Amino acid sequence: LVASVANASSEVKVVVYDGPKKCSNKEGDEKLMKVEADCTVGLHFTVTIDESSVGSRENIGRKIESSRDGMGVAPSFPVGQGRVIAGLDQGLIGLCRGASAYIIVPPHLAYGRYGKPEQGVGGDTTLRYDVEIADIQPPVPNDFIK
Repeated sequence: LVASVANASSEVKVVVYDGPKKCSNKEGDEKLMKVEADCTVGLHFTVTIDESSVGSRENIGRKIESSRDGMGVAPSFPVGQGRVIAGLDQGLIGLCRGASAYIIVPPHLAYGRYGKPEQGVGGDTTLRYDVEIADIQPPVPNDFIK
């Protein structure tokens, strides 16, 4: 069974293909179950050039980067704070701990018209992130913002 998480305010497409499709965070729970803005998420990912990309068809499906290539551990970062491309930030929100999903990120929410040539990503490239949500931690309080 495949569940699609729609986000009407963006063009990011998220499809959960394994693991929990619905979850929620309850006040007082030690473990967060759902990715929310400002939570720190630990995930494995593989990013490839999506089949919907325009331009050269020879790069379709080509792997750009994977957390499983030499990193060994799942990277983590706060969601929604601009630490990753905008489309990935948007696509992670609402996913559940233990879920596997793919996130299709259009060019304007990825590397734009110029691409990222040093990684072999041409301009106006649509990316596909295959992600596995390994961990979700609550936001870290910021005592400087009050």
